[in-house]
Formats: sequence, structure tokens, C-alpha cells
Amino acid sequence: FLRELDEPWIRFDLRPEHDTLPGVLRGFAEALEEAAPEARRTLASAYERNRASATAGADLALWMYQHLKGWRGAIAVDDLHVAEKDPEVVRFIVALIERTKTHIRWIISTRSAAGLPVGTWLAYGDCDLMIDERDLCFTTEEAKQAAAAFKLGVREEELRALLDLTEGWPTALSFALRTSTRSVDLRSITTMTREMIYQYLAEQVYRSLSDEEREFLEAISLLSEIDTEVMVAIGFDRARKLIADLRERVAFLYEVRPGVYRCHDLFRDFVLHQLNLEGEAATNRLRCVIAGAMERLLRPNDALRLYADAGAET
Repeated sequence: FLRELDEPWIRFDLRPEHDTLPGVLRGFAEALEEAAPEARRTLASAYERNRASATAGADLALWMYQHLKGWRGAIAVDDLHVAEKDPEVVRFIVALIERTKTHIRWIISTRSAAGLPVGTWLAYGDCDLMIDERDLCFTTEEAKQAAAAFKLGVREEELRALLDLTEGWPTALSFALRTSTRSVDLRSITTMTREMIYQYLAEQVYRSLSDEEREFLEAISLLSEIDTEVMVAIGFDRARKLIADLRERVAFLYEVRPGVYRCHDLFRDFVLHQLNLEGEAATNRLRCVIAGAMERLLRPNDALRLYADAGAET
């Protein structure tokens, strides 16, 4: 997309070393070398002047604006979520966008919209609707084109099975298609794909979550629906806040009706797999805790199912 633009463009990809404001400033200044060469040379002094400020991100955005105010074009920032633990990074990006939006077009790619004033930008016509997992899901025709690009002779029913397994998620489908180059057995492809997906989610998603968030996801993996009333009853007083935070950072939760959410089957299976790694006894204890909450909420059918799954006698 960038290469086809008729205007100058800059791309900044966040890497592990860009997980703090100083790291982002260094990487961004390096990406701007041709457009704003002085930014890199003045970075150290600018950071030292503002590092102790309570509004360091916004203050440094003003410094960077001075280097960009005469430049016209597009700037793409990829993987902004790498620096999500440092809130000053998003404040820096947001403040810089606000100062340059009249002459610079911004493209932000991130798994987390936390801190980005998307609602305000939409209301004032400053941005388009976010492209989310629903837009990116592969259709059957797109999956056929991808298979053809891999030079695979996959039968349509097999391709549909892979789409069902991956739910059209591009990363997972690419795993499935790559696996298809090494095996023609659908069962083997499915097993290998699931293993790669689990490894990817463990490295890229699960590792970044807090203990409370992981415990919350493990509990909901035992439920067909995520009912906030149930989650509060089993001890997650901040259930609504946890769901809101996770929906911003993990694109696998969606609302089915007010107060009730579902987890994508693929991600739910992964979380259940992580829970099972702790052992059957731990999983059954959690089932019983949730079943007890169901009893208190007068939901006997759900409680009995969980008690039965746990092999409980009462």
C-alpha cells in the first residue's frame, strides 16, 4: 500500500527494543532520518529536558512536531502495542497526530486501541472506522487465492475445514496452508496447525497478560458464554473492567447481548489448553467454584453440567 502512494511515506516498525518512550523516540527518529535528520541529532537533549515532566509524551511530541511541520506525506506506525506498558508512548503518538493531522496522514497498526481517542477522531472525521478481525477474516474465495499462491491443490471441502478450524484468522490460516505443503493428510494438518496456533498465542498474547487476566480467561474457558454476573459471583469484582481491557488488547472477545460475551472458539480452546496444563485437579476445582456460583444464582442446569464435568459427587 505504501509503495503505491503518490506521496512521500515513512514506516516505523516497533521492535522489542521499542517498548518504552526512549526506545520509541530513538526508533522513530531513525525512521525519520531522511525527512527530519535533525530529530536524531537533538533527541538526547530533548529527552533530558523533558524526562522528568508529568506530560513527557505530549512535551516530546511538540519537539518532534518542530521537525515535521514542514514535511508532507504519510507515516505508518506498525505494532504500536509493543509499547503498551508505557502509557507515555501512546500519549506521544496521539499528541503528535493532533499537531500534524492537517499535513500528515497517519496509519496505526496495533492489537490494542488503549489510549487512542478513536471515538473522538471518528466524531470529528479525523479517522475512518478501525479495520478489525472481522474485516481481516478470509472468505472462501480469498482462501482459494491464498492456496493457489502456495501452489497447493487443496480440495474445496478441505479448504472449508481449514477455514472452520482457523475461523478465517489470517495468521492461523497461513499456518494451515504452510502445513499443507508438508502433509496431505487433513488430520495431520489440523493437529500441526493447532500446535502452531497455540505456540503463537502463548508467545504473542498470553505472555503479555497479567495473572488476574489469565485467571479470568481460564474461568471463562469453561463457559459457553461470559456472563458478567457469574464472573462477579466467583470473585472477579472487576469483571466488566477486565472484559473492557481484554477487548481492547485481545481481539477474541465479542458481545452477543448486553452484559453477555463470547470468546472465539479457537482462542477458547487455546485458553482451555493452557488451563489443562496445570492439571486435571486444578481444572476440576475451578469447575466446582463456578458451579457453586451457578447454584447461588439459581442456575441449576449449568451448575449440574459443571459438577458432572468435574466428576463431583455432590
